[in-house]
Amino acid sequence: AWRRYDTERYAREIIAHLDDAELYFPVSDLEELHALRRLGGRPHLQIAGRFTPDQLIEGIVAERLTRLWLSYDLGVPMDWLAAFPRLDTLLVGSRLPRPAGVPEGIEVVEL
Repeated sequence: AWRRYDTERYAREIIAHLDDAELYFPVSDLEELHALRRLGGRPHLQIAGRFTPDQLIEGIVAERLTRLWLSYDLGVPMDWLAAFPRLDTLLVGSRLPRPAGVPEGIEVVEL
């Protein structure tokens, strides 16, 4: 719902107070990605917008990320996921092609 509100204010007043244990935080644009980074990152992210791997590597707090949900095909091998040492699960939509080049130790789950 945060796309309907001022991103920084919503992040500060709402998202900062949510329990992040099992909640996937949807990210649609760079402003949202950077807002989450300023909050210290989140362990579970749903990438719902178009990003490049470099934007994701730069914008995600690597030490916090454990689960990543991709809602679209980036069109590149997934070897860039090695930048996230705690990432253990990659979720992808069943309509997307199975990702190639996923680093060892990351489970791919089709939704």
